[in-house]
Amino acid sequence: MRSWKAVLVLGLALSGAGSAEAGGQRRPQPPSPILPAMSDWFHDQSLGGHRLTPLPDGPTLMQARKDLLRSARRTLFVSAYQFNSNGAFDDDDFFVEVCRRASEGLEVRVLADNMGTKSMIGQADRLRNCGIKILFFAPTVAWGVTAAPFVLHEKLMIADGRAVILGGSGFGENYDVSGRTSGIWYDMDMLVEGPSACEFQRGFADSWARSRDKDIRARFGGYGRISRQRHLRLYGPDEFEPCQPVSAPGGVSRVVSLHNNPLFSDRRPLLDAYERAIRAVEPGERIRLYAPYFVPTPRFTRALVDAVKRGVQVDILTNSTRSTDETSIVILGTYYTAQKIVGAGGRIWMWDQDGTMHRKGGIFGKYVVYGSDNLDHRGQEWSSESVIFTDDPEVRGRLEAEMDADGPYMEQLTRRDILDHFNREHVWNQLSAAFLRWYM
Repeated sequence: MRSWKAVLVLGLALSGAGSAEAGGQRRPQPPSPILPAMSDWFHDQSLGGHRLTPLPDGPTLMQARKDLLRSARRTLFVSAYQFNSNGAFDDDDFFVEVCRRASEGLEVRVLADNMGTKSMIGQADRLRNCGIKILFFAPTVAWGVTAAPFVLHEKLMIADGRAVILGGSGFGENYDVSGRTSGIWYDMDMLVEGPSACEFQRGFADSWARSRDKDIRARFGGYGRISRQRHLRLYGPDEFEPCQPVSAPGGVSRVVSLHNNPLFSDRRPLLDAYERAIRAVEPGERIRLYAPYFVPTPRFTRALVDAVKRGVQVDILTNSTRSTDETSIVILGTYYTAQKIVGAGGRIWMWDQDGTMHRKGGIFGKYVVYGSDNLDHRGQEWSSESVIFTDDPEVRGRLEAEMDADGPYMEQLTRRDILDHFNREHVWNQLSAAFLRWYM
């Protein structure tokens, strides 16, 4: 969500810098990998025993977070792009309660993006004083310029490896007031109770360990140069309490949990899953997606265009110039993709409100995806993301009702709109948008 990084990314690309930990120069992505059918993949990868509770607005989300915090008995792990208090630290009931629980012995670890959480960096010692371990992801000064384009973008709150809240909402005042007519922010999240919470906890432990190791090498020159006392204060013990996948009481939903961190891995599990899901949608069925910054990979775009051509109705809701919290160049990048989808017969809808539409995920035929991924290029190549897939028909029905209710607040994008927008933009903006698509 910070377009200036595109300039840095372009410079790194021209200089030959690669994807940090995974090693060397960025590996080209194959255009059409051979993937197993969605039904086979979902059957093999999904776990049963989940209870899924959609959280469609800020007040509902905040109550769920407070309830999850109160119910935590051993551990609470948070991974977030933004981990900022709502106003003054002492006035934020949630942050005060997290500190209180940590001081009483609850193991609390927070992995927060350095850029998204910069307002909390000055509060780090205060958090550590009450027992919270907070680690900032990809600080440019410490980790170096090659780490700067990478972002910790997921939003996870995991309690005891038995329940997790994930979605588009970070921690801060925008998210607290989220709602369709708030005029500020419009987001959605999901409470997932069941075995996938343990899967996300294991992923969090891996990301924490890799980030900790990189931070220690960058800041101290290696493990031998940091005292045990300082190590424990900054990073906590190296070991994580293990979790065991446990079904939620009354849980019947099947879920596949997916995590993507391009700084540490060349694997692209989210993009593979999206392509499987798109291919599985039958003619006459629908794909309906929320994509607030819709500048997807060419592979994702091709799959959508192919779906339209075989008779699938594709509807994508994204931000307009009026609603976006990004620059107009990002909107222009969206239009580059939109012209291909609209030209094939798909429909792009623009959020026509003052507040930013920040929801992520949607419906691929019988499958539903919730999570942090904006469905953009950045989410596959530069950002850590966490999502779930489910085939729960009740969850799909509730999301369809949410999307239907968006109707009065959006306008359909036409080919004439796209052409007029291109004609109004300065050539420099058009060139910038072309480069930006490589990062966004």
